[in-house]
Amino acid sequence: MIMSAIEEEAEPSVALMRKHYDCEYVELGIGPLNSQRQAMMQPPADLVIYLGSCGEFVEPGREAKEPNVRLVTADQFYWSPPSCRGPYAELVLGADPVRSLSNLHPCLRSVERIVSFTSPTITLDAQLVPGVPGTENMELYGVVPYLALAKQVVLLLGITNNVGPSGRDDWLKNKGKVAELSAQFLERHLL
Repeated sequence: MIMSAIEEEAEPSVALMRKHYDCEYVELGIGPLNSQRQAMMQPPADLVIYLGSCGEFVEPGREAKEPNVRLVTADQFYWSPPSCRGPYAELVLGADPVRSLSNLHPCLRSVERIVSFTSPTITLDAQLVPGVPGTENMELYGVVPYLALAKQVVLLLGITNNVGPSGRDDWLKNKGKVAELSAQFLERHLL
């Protein structure tokens, strides 16, 4: 089974995998509530491929003009609304339980591992908790309970933008590129 928030994130991968396997695709929808509802309606699968995009938090003073577009994976997931971040965020971070995955597919061993933060809204402030690197994906926290039911998960996130005011524009510009990177990864490592 292949899952993503929107079809565009998965089109090249779905086309590739369907040439070799009879696989189902599920469009989860944008946002934590839509994605969790859709994921939990699916029957458990032996292998789930989750494809998504995310924005990367950059440390203050080290903001990059252009995002470092690349594939990453995650095994720790936090619920972190923008109002819970900033100088006192360490007091709030972790108020909701951290979710984790222990069933990541071995093909992900060489992929950079990050911490994923889910928020109900797009964050316009590039700052996260000082010293905590991570990315923002608007769907994953709610989907992790479903992913944890699979025997193995291939979780690929494409960093499309730096979190901040220009994030949406960069996401629009780079979402197709990360969709292609995901398909190339799957072709090299799963076929």
